[in-house]
Amino acid sequence: MQLKGYMIGEQGFYIEDYIYEENQELESNIIITEMPEGFYKPKWDGEKWIEGATQEEIEKINYVPTPQPTPDEILRAKLLKDNVNIQLQLAQQQKINANLLTQISKLGGTQ
Repeated sequence: MQLKGYMIGEQGFYIEDYIYEENQELESNIIITEMPEGFYKPKWDGEKWIEGATQEEIEKINYVPTPQPTPDEILRAKLLKDNVNIQLQLAQQQKINANLLTQISKLGGTQ
């Protein structure tokens, strides 16, 4: 019957899976304790599997660069911002016009 173990290097880091026969004598660098999932850099500490990667290594592995906007995206954003500003200016001007018309009306002018 074939079984699965794990080959480790001199410092205890996982190298590769190792298939062996049930009654086969194993080298000291073959670990038969099941390795839990989720390690970035599995390491055998002599008793159990531990995370062998440093926090810096894990962050580097998980780093996803922020994509830079394309020139078209930058232009589109600028146009949208300009459009909003123009709409605000138009709303302010309409308010001023309405106030002026009200004042003219109060003074007896015509609308």
